[in-house]
Amino acid sequence: MTTNNAAFVPPWARWTLATVLGLTLLRLAVLKVSPLDLLPDEAQYWSWSRDFAFGYFSKPPLIAWLIAATTKLAGDMEYGVRLSSPLCHAVAAFALYRLGATLGDGRLGFWSALTYATLPGVTFSSTLISTDAPLLAAWAVALLAYVEAPKAPTIRWSAMLGLSIGIGFLAKYAMAYFVVAAALHALWSRDARGFWLSKRGLLAVAIALLCIAPNVIWNATNGWATFGHTAANAAWNDSATDTEGALPWIGSQFGVFGPILLGALLVRIALLRRHPADLTERFLLCFTLTPLVIVLVQAVIARAHANWAAPAYVAGSVWAVRWLLATGRKRIAAASIVLHLAVMLVFYVYAAGVATMPLPKVLDAPLAFRRGWSSMARDVRNRSYELPYASIITVDRKTMAALTYYLRDHPAPLVIIPTGPVPGNQFELTQPIDAKTGAHGLLVLPFEGDSPVTQRFEKADAVGRLFQRIGTGRQRVYRYLEVTGFKG
Repeated sequence: MTTNNAAFVPPWARWTLATVLGLTLLRLAVLKVSPLDLLPDEAQYWSWSRDFAFGYFSKPPLIAWLIAATTKLAGDMEYGVRLSSPLCHAVAAFALYRLGATLGDGRLGFWSALTYATLPGVTFSSTLISTDAPLLAAWAVALLAYVEAPKAPTIRWSAMLGLSIGIGFLAKYAMAYFVVAAALHALWSRDARGFWLSKRGLLAVAIALLCIAPNVIWNATNGWATFGHTAANAAWNDSATDTEGALPWIGSQFGVFGPILLGALLVRIALLRRHPADLTERFLLCFTLTPLVIVLVQAVIARAHANWAAPAYVAGSVWAVRWLLATGRKRIAAASIVLHLAVMLVFYVYAAGVATMPLPKVLDAPLAFRRGWSSMARDVRNRSYELPYASIITVDRKTMAALTYYLRDHPAPLVIIPTGPVPGNQFELTQPIDAKTGAHGLLVLPFEGDSPVTQRFEKADAVGRLFQRIGTGRQRVYRYLEVTGFKG
């Protein structure tokens, strides 16, 4: 691939710095004033951050480490928990500026950084803490290091490559897509094969393995909990056998990457036979299509979430912009950014609580699922003071996570009733109900109707309900029961 050593080219570097910093400050401000509650997954990650470890039940440890650091600085409120997310996306954007400038010029770097920073998926991700934000930052830095390492006069970039790959794995196991993409690129490029077989390439591999080793050891000593959960999450046993899972996933990618950009990529792919890719485009193609194809196969086999192929759009941002600029279609790239900025502003207005007008159900969904958790916890707190309950009990991970965060100063222990003989989540592993906590408790059930779980107590008396309207056409219902004598 062709590279350009003049990576920091004014005024493009200054414009990139100004725009990315501006967007990051906007995102931090939205987080600061937003009334949105932590999602159960976010609350679960926060609970992990209270106990340092090299692994957790369903995810590698980096997300918990980041939350531990940011809450140490900014406190345990929602803002402190989510603080690292916009910062990670800023790191990714700056890395893509350098990557674009190295592969082309400062103009390509600026457009690449701005395109990534305004993607709808990044806009949404910046308002919550998830494993995607640190993964995408590590992926972007790894891409840059992979380009710089073969021609660098020292081993600095090789070490950075290994470190970023290792950190990516500690963020999310989807970093494995990077390894697959690098292997495919090595098959396509003699220079890439030479690098990976050189001392510098082997150094990068060694550093990556050294970073990953503590998590592998943790898994080995904990029944391979995270690896097993990751495999179970793929749900291959629930095979769809057709495209019923793939079509919704394909449609969701237009929302993650944006309809204009994804359309441009599809057009470029269609034209590859007529206009073959050069060395640089082959590199970007490998790291864009590999995650997309892997997750598409997963969607056909069973199911896939919209964000599972998010790493594709790191290199995809550079690839799409490079082709649009090279073919005189700058206005299309600009139109995409304008569209994404408009979506961003509308979303942030609602996320910040500035606008309260009801949205259509499909548009309100990203916000609706982040409402009601704190008010539910307040209601549980008030009811728990009515009687001297020995514990607060629930049966599902989401409710348990929300209560763990929003009742973090409550004196009564929070426990969960396991769903089977083998723990199904971190709470069932660390906070299961026992005879003492089940002697007399307030049971919180997040559904209507009779539940077989009540049969596991000697006595279960209904003491109330909670109806919550959380958004357009959506509500949650909880039942409260006073339970005594847990049978096991």
